[in-house]
Amino acid sequence: MFFSFYLSSKSILVERAIKIVIKEARFKKLLVSGLKETIKFIIQKNGYLCVLAKNCDLRSYRVTIKTLCIKLKVRLIILSNKKRLGRLTRQIKRKKHVKYNFKIIPCSSCLIIDSKKLNKERGYYKFIDYFLKNFS
Repeated sequence: MFFSFYLSSKSILVERAIKIVIKEARFKKLLVSGLKETIKFIIQKNGYLCVLAKNCDLRSYRVTIKTLCIKLKVRLIILSNKKRLGRLTRQIKRKKHVKYNFKIIPCSSCLIIDSKKLNKERGYYKFIDYFLKNFS
């Protein structure tokens, strides 16, 4: 079953749960970011949760990822901003000699890979599944 949800700035609890899930996936090396990598892993049927930015560069990218997620039954959450998704996935470019000066690189899409390493019985995964089923 396919679930999709547009995440606005008001849904703080869902964003916090997504932040924790993305952080855990990043530590376990199960996070893929970028359009080409996301599409490649969705086609291989390895996707668990796809997060897409609404202000993606081209509309055709958004349509492609949405249709692939619908066809291959991957959960989809749409964020409002690329910068916000870049901050969640920790795509940061730091300047060499300055300690606290950094730039957040925008990210159009990211995918959490479905694996046995992913503990889906934790509360955050259940909360995201419940939210997508009831409020999409």
